[in-house]
Amino acid sequence: MVWRAIKRHRKLLLVTGLAFTVLISLKISLTSDMIASTFQNTGDIDGYFRQLLQADMTWNNSGSVQLQIPEIMVELNVTKKTTQKPKPLVKKTDGYNLASRVRAKCSAPSGRFAVHKPKLGTYQSGKTELCIIWKVGTTFVKRLFMMKTLPKYQDLINPYDISFEQDLPGKRSPIAATTRFMFVRDPYQRLVSAYVDKLVAPNPVYWKIISVNAIRQLRKNATRLSQQCGHDLTFREFIQYVILTLDPRVLRKPARPDGHFLIQTDICGPCRVKYDFVGKMETFGLDSIELVRKMQISNKTIDLLQQNGSVLASDDAIRDSCHQPFHAGFKKAYINCISFYEALKRAWLKMQMRGLIGPEEMPLTEAQSTTLTLEQFYQMALKSRDACPSSERKKLQHEHFLKSYSTITPQELEKIRLIYAQDFKLFEYDDRPSELFNS
Repeated sequence: MVWRAIKRHRKLLLVTGLAFTVLISLKISLTSDMIASTFQNTGDIDGYFRQLLQADMTWNNSGSVQLQIPEIMVELNVTKKTTQKPKPLVKKTDGYNLASRVRAKCSAPSGRFAVHKPKLGTYQSGKTELCIIWKVGTTFVKRLFMMKTLPKYQDLINPYDISFEQDLPGKRSPIAATTRFMFVRDPYQRLVSAYVDKLVAPNPVYWKIISVNAIRQLRKNATRLSQQCGHDLTFREFIQYVILTLDPRVLRKPARPDGHFLIQTDICGPCRVKYDFVGKMETFGLDSIELVRKMQISNKTIDLLQQNGSVLASDDAIRDSCHQPFHAGFKKAYINCISFYEALKRAWLKMQMRGLIGPEEMPLTEAQSTTLTLEQFYQMALKSRDACPSSERKKLQHEHFLKSYSTITPQELEKIRLIYAQDFKLFEYDDRPSELFNS
């Protein structure tokens, strides 16, 4: 009986099979209950095949297809297969895992890591504590703690609305912290950052603190102006000064080491204090969000930083750099060492070395600088930034980094490697990058 039914409806089955094949080739799905109600008429098989090929097939708004064959008036409602784009991978911070690995290294019998008390103080909000390491996003995290601890900033959404000139001294809180954070940076990169931000820039405060001592100790036949101002310290002299102040084999220290180049393990003592999170400057945009969450800062702040954090940070860094030549206190101190025009050029170079603006020379003559305002200088820098793709600016920054280290001898580089050995090992940085050691 089944066989007779098949013979009786063989044309219908053939047509149905052909329709199914065509539909499969168009990547649509056809359910079995739809097939059963399709092609009720019978007739010439070739005719039906030609009609199938000539059929009008359209997709309606609901995602179904309508197939109309002129003579038998067949309408199919089937579902179109849609290809969904894969969801982007959500990047996760490695800060908690790195902290765990640091603790394991500290407790390992073969670790031999020095145990130090934290040196520069901490910021604390509630039971969340951050160990301060200069040149590792300190200005930004300081603003976060100001938003939580100072009443006048508690309603802020954007941390960058707080001026970079506002200060928040680090101190020890009597409240025991339950979550401890620290942020670290590649030592080679941190040294260049300290030199660019504090010594290339027209910053007479750090010229006095670092450069004057360094020049008097290291430079033969230094001019009186250099010894008084410290405005022209080279990167190599800076590295030599770092070695003099930090190398344990140097018994007579020229001065106390400055916090901007202190060894990071010495600053925070991660083998003495248990840190729950160790973030990195190299992934600061991602890692710092975890600090914001832990401090229970507004979700609006988190959304703002996730969407526009890099642009806000760039704008803030440019404004800070442009501000320095115009700073009344700075200008009063530096004007006896360099001209205002030279201060502008130094600020411009600083921004280039940081990858904030493009490679072109400052588009300003000395005569034009006499009437220049801070806002005009800031807009000039923003224009340079916007005209140069981010990838090109990062390339420029890296070129300046390599150029700086090209002046350092292999012996000096090896001494730096040994001085910061614990930072390299504990925080998983390459202590012998080929671009520095094999060049």
